[in-house]
Amino acid sequence: METDPQNIFTANSVLETGFIHGKALFMYCFNKLASANYIGNIDGEKAFNAIKKKFAQQVSNIYSYRYHDVKTRKCDFNETYLVMKNCVLEFDATNCEIYHDGLQDVL
Repeated sequence: METDPQNIFTANSVLETGFIHGKALFMYCFNKLASANYIGNIDGEKAFNAIKKKFAQQVSNIYSYRYHDVKTRKCDFNETYLVMKNCVLEFDATNCEIYHDGLQDVL
């Protein structure tokens, strides 16, 4: 099967909004458009750590964007992405977005 030059997805489009964007990362990793589920009003850092631990065997990559808070002298939890065998999870401090192909259970 030949690659259609019109459908080539470059790393530049994953990064064009500053840091990584979850939908573009899904498309880059899985070469298809994503369905999305949104979970709001959560502690994103706790959810990230729980999912990372429970599904450790399925996690292939983790990408994070952190910023250093001068007052607290700590790096705050901010954008974090888990690339798993069939989905990409995008976390921030208060929500999670799950990008998947829509054909199966997400996790």
